[in-house]
Amino acid sequence: MSLSIGIVGLPNAGKSTLFNAMTGKSALVSPHIFSTIEPNRGQVPIEDPLVDKLKPVYGAEKIIPADVTFVDVAGLIKGAHKGEGLGNRFLSHIREVDAIAMILRGFDDPGIPFSSGKLDPIDEVETLETELTLADLEVVEKAHEKRKRSVKLGEKKYKKEFIILDKILEKLKNGEPACNTELSENEKEIIKSFALLTLKPMFYIINISEKDIPGDDYPFREKLKSHAQKRGALVIPVCAKLEGELAQLEPDEAEMFAEELGLTIWGLPHVIKAAYDILDLITFYTGNEKEVRAWSLIRGSTAIEAAGKIHTDMAKSFIKAEVIKAQELVKIGSLHDIRDKGAMRFEGKDYVVGDRDVVFVRFGK
Repeated sequence: MSLSIGIVGLPNAGKSTLFNAMTGKSALVSPHIFSTIEPNRGQVPIEDPLVDKLKPVYGAEKIIPADVTFVDVAGLIKGAHKGEGLGNRFLSHIREVDAIAMILRGFDDPGIPFSSGKLDPIDEVETLETELTLADLEVVEKAHEKRKRSVKLGEKKYKKEFIILDKILEKLKNGEPACNTELSENEKEIIKSFALLTLKPMFYIINISEKDIPGDDYPFREKLKSHAQKRGALVIPVCAKLEGELAQLEPDEAEMFAEELGLTIWGLPHVIKAAYDILDLITFYTGNEKEVRAWSLIRGSTAIEAAGKIHTDMAKSFIKAEVIKAQELVKIGSLHDIRDKGAMRFEGKDYVVGDRDVVFVRFGK
């Protein structure tokens, strides 16, 4: 299953327009708030020339690129943590995603009202982050109190959770996101089940107007970049409306039209790459005569975890993995020559899969 990015924003920021441009879907786009109720989901392939180059090596019939799932959820408003608007439903959908892309309105259109009454992406991002922080505060307070009672009753298994929640609670009470808490990777794993919104990786997308293309300058640019820097986040300018129109054209026609507009670097590839990077993913490959496939995998994952990504049976009866770098495989050019040269390495279940590894898993029946 793909790892997922939730597209979060105030109503009329352009979430559904962006989603449609990236995925080729047709989610409802409307100037009326809450036109998106149930989340829209779409898988976006990751451009990767190595997949194409591996195809003739295997004599494969087709290629399947790696992908990331984007989730377009209902617009958030002030008071969402208290259930205002579609708050509770919205928050439950966001807790399910692996990372968050905050889309902020950077365009003015008389036909599309502002949620906050004016053009101010800084105010929007502060509203969004405040709501996520307050929602986390409610979750952590309840969990903290419950663990506190359990620890007093001598249930030692909850002590670690209590200590971690205590640290996070202090930050949340001060209006800071949970990510500002110093936590080890082990501590993050211990509280992973709480799905805290402000612990999720995040980046910002500023939805600009056509007049601000190519995006070197847009409303509140320096203030937004300064705010993002404090969060350790990227800011990506995108004209969702224009890129949605370009997505409907044939590739050559779209490229010509974009060139006329001075849009030399399109925003959407940057969004997709940021999603891949922020989840700290690598790519590995598998192949046979039917297909060559690219898989996304969290950096640091082992061979047995990669096997489980392909099929659970492979992980259960894993024997060993044969590994070679994709670039080396392409250079050699044939599976037969690879065998003759002994270019494949044999690795065990604890081998940490590298970016651009080609992996052939041997497993029992």
